[in-house]
Amino acid sequence: MGEPVRSAFSVEGEGAPLILIHGIGASRHSWDGIVDRLRSKYRCITYDLRGHGRSPVPPTPYSLDDLVDDLEALRSELGLVWCRPAWLRWRELLSETAVRAKRAR
Repeated sequence: MGEPVRSAFSVEGEGAPLILIHGIGASRHSWDGIVDRLRSKYRCITYDLRGHGRSPVPPTPYSLDDLVDDLEALRSELGLVWCRPAWLRWRELLSETAVRAKRAR
């Protein structure tokens, strides 16, 4: 495991924080249409996973732990004590791992 990367991210709206995690091969802009509908109720946070969009591209391979560390670094940078994650299928694993890691700290 390497150091977390500083992910490129966007924040739109106000309300409870909602982190939207895109899929492999995509970017945070995958969520633009959803953010348009949710930003009136939520503080929508989208970010590019390492190696995607405008985020850094560190040497591979990337592990699930690396992705969780990146998400935790973003959460910390934004000063979020609590947030609601949203994902599409496989990201369930990433979000669940992040929740477990947070509980363990």
